[in-house]
Amino acid sequence: MRLINRLYKIARSRINSSDAEVDGIEDLLGFMPKNEAANAENGPGQQKVNTDPVLAAYYANLELPYGSDLKTVKSAWKKQMQKYHPDLHASDPEKRKIAHELTQGLNRAYEELRKELSNN
Repeated sequence: MRLINRLYKIARSRINSSDAEVDGIEDLLGFMPKNEAANAENGPGQQKVNTDPVLAAYYANLELPYGSDLKTVKSAWKKQMQKYHPDLHASDPEKRKIAHELTQGLNRAYEELRKELSNN
């Protein structure tokens, strides 16, 4: 069940930060349109922050708010790896495969954010 929740969060983050390639997924899953989602995230009186959609997706993959520091990123990465590591699902090959794909995404997100935050 945790894997399904994780996949939902990843799909949701990609819908909010990607372009036309996920429009079909948005219709399929029944999410609100991008404009409404952006307005829902920015409350009244709040200005929209200029964000890099690629970095925003990496932060969302680690379930962090955009702009978190390196220490927070590393902590979240470790927490997610402990939660979704493929070895925890050794008895079910299908869950193990999904967990492997999730951890690859987590590793990529961590590495890219680490590079970006180290340069700044």
